[in-house]
Amino acid sequence: ACFEKFDSSYIGFTFDTGHATISKNLPWLVDNCMDRLIVLHINDNNGKQDFHWVPYCAEGAVDWDAAIQGIAKSPYRKALQLEIGWDSGKKGTPDEYLTTAYAAALRIHNQVSQLRTA
Repeated sequence: ACFEKFDSSYIGFTFDTGHATISKNLPWLVDNCMDRLIVLHINDNNGKQDFHWVPYCAEGAVDWDAAIQGIAKSPYRKALQLEIGWDSGKKGTPDEYLTTAYAAALRIHNQVSQLRTA
């Protein structure tokens, strides 16, 4: 309703992959909102709770192909923004966690770039 009432210069869209997965509206968001994308909150979860896991984790439920297609077709050109959290009991050392997070961000970046140049 807000998108119908207000111009894109006035109101935008934050794409939170974790929230979209929990609410089960990721496909709808990709189909209907990406032209307004201005902020990313990229993270994974189990589809039930907002854990803020690194993308592509083994337990994750986010449809990364759909999310990446949405980002690629959007006007968003800023740096990717992960919304993740390190847990000392579950995620290894901070350096290991950052290495994993960087690899996931780079994977997303490369896939978005490939789709945009295709």
